[in-house]
Amino acid sequence: MTNKNEIEQVFKDHYVRMYRYAFLLLHDDELARDIVHDVFVSLLEGRFQKSITEAYLLKAVKNRSINHIRDCNIHHKIVNAFFINSSEYELEN
Repeated sequence: MTNKNEIEQVFKDHYVRMYRYAFLLLHDDELARDIVHDVFVSLLEGRFQKSITEAYLLKAVKNRSINHIRDCNIHHKIVNAFFINSSEYELEN
């Protein structure tokens, strides 16, 4: 499905459920909207080749949400490791 009108109809039919699902996973209004937006951008860019069903859209929202959470966790671990190493360095000098 690459027809812009078809994607627009899918948006109208499924946006609310997709947004609510993203919000349930992320607990952040703006981030939930961004995740759903990203799914639809991917549709418009033609990256999805499967037939679009609600289950498929919700799975895409779930995967993007999980990826975001994972990326944030990795970022926090790196930042924490940096600050721990920096404070140890400062204490030694």
